[in-house]
Amino acid sequence: MFKRMLNVMLLSLICVCVNATPVSESPENPESPEFAAAQRRAKEGDFNAMCDLAMMYRKGVGTAEDAEQAIYWYKKAYKKGGNGVAEVADDLCQLYLDKKGVAQTDYFIQDFFASDKAEMYYRLADLYRNSCEENFLFTSDNQEKLAKAISYYELSYGRGNNKALKYLPALCLKLKAKDLVKAKKYYDLGIVGWCPSGNDFKDVASCPIAEYWFVEEQLKPIEEQASNARSSRGDYGARSGYYAAPTTTNSSSQRATGYNPTYRLYITHNMIGNNAEEELIKLPWNSPKQRYTLGVSLGYVQKNYVRTGGADTHKGWRKSYGMAGVQAGVRVNPQFDKGWGFNTGLFYEFFYEPTQECIIPTHYGKGEGVKAKGTFQEHSLYVPAHFEYSAHLGKRFRLYAFGGLGFNLPIIASDKFAPIDSSVSSVSDSSPYGSNNLSSFATMLEYGGGLQIESLQVRFTFCKGLNNLSKISGEKVVVEQPSIVASFQF
Repeated sequence: MFKRMLNVMLLSLICVCVNATPVSESPENPESPEFAAAQRRAKEGDFNAMCDLAMMYRKGVGTAEDAEQAIYWYKKAYKKGGNGVAEVADDLCQLYLDKKGVAQTDYFIQDFFASDKAEMYYRLADLYRNSCEENFLFTSDNQEKLAKAISYYELSYGRGNNKALKYLPALCLKLKAKDLVKAKKYYDLGIVGWCPSGNDFKDVASCPIAEYWFVEEQLKPIEEQASNARSSRGDYGARSGYYAAPTTTNSSSQRATGYNPTYRLYITHNMIGNNAEEELIKLPWNSPKQRYTLGVSLGYVQKNYVRTGGADTHKGWRKSYGMAGVQAGVRVNPQFDKGWGFNTGLFYEFFYEPTQECIIPTHYGKGEGVKAKGTFQEHSLYVPAHFEYSAHLGKRFRLYAFGGLGFNLPIIASDKFAPIDSSVSSVSDSSPYGSNNLSSFATMLEYGGGLQIESLQVRFTFCKGLNNLSKISGEKVVVEQPSIVASFQF
């Protein structure tokens, strides 16, 4: 009897505990009144209610946590539009990243924001920036993601999204090989866009370059310039350190925090702004600061067939001077450290010797002593292989000397004779080298020098033929090709 009464009491106690459980925590009815109200208003099209509902599903507030429902309502809110839509996009992309990873989030962003390329690229940039290690500790494993983030921010900015300028300067400096040129470019763009006058900083908190503190940190190795800048600020500010950011825009607050607009502008436009890449990057001695590798060339070249040892000794095809020609092509001119470089490329050359009085060779069957006007022309290919040594005398100015080999291969050549006596027919020879017992391929020892200013290069070349083109015993024919050529390198 006692055991039965004890069991009844225990059962009654359990029932009381169950009935005391709040409705919102019951697994059969977990939604709170706040959730139900937000759900109702969201279905009616209220933007703020959609945002609240998405947050409740995301955090499990007033209802069970449901990432898919949160994503659904974030999408609805973004498409609806309203005050705070940018924050909605932030939360949506972050939730997608947390639940589905980088690859799926990348695909989602490209699909969902496809109609707005500037926003799409901005969100992709944020994705790869946020997926790097915490505190922006960009290790070698994260360099690829960082490079992607920079590329996407640039694409977004290129389509008119100025928000991208907020991150570009700092991210360019966080690359393993700091891109100081880009950091300067985007830092200056951000400053000018935010403060068109460029005279002072009115409110540092509103500057699009929000991470410019990091940029300033990169300048610490330049102690002398930094000390000069600090000393020029005056008494105020020196007591509290020069990296403190102001919280308001009035002058008393600036004095209290040590914030000096003039000093900030000095940092921006003199250290980062004026060739800081040359101050911070220590190049090997006599190394180029600008490396222009590829280029296009156009110039004058003169071709001399120098004949010695035979009955007739002369330069040029017939006379005592060379054939005039033009050279055009693509130059490959890589510059290495400590002044060394290499020059090569592929060039087309056209040579022409104007009409000259001569005697038609007897092997054409025109008889002895037939006088004629002779014209010679040639189309050929030329390839140089030169080693260079430069003296880099300025940021973009150098003098150089070179030496090496040159190779010339005629492709098409013709020799024409128009007899002075009109009763004799003219002669045209499309294989003049064979007819004159000559080989065509020429190798030359070349040397010379030149100068380069910015991307414009001028090159003077002198040469001496190495291989004998003549097939006649006791005779020697070599090719010489002095030239002056201008190249535009990029």
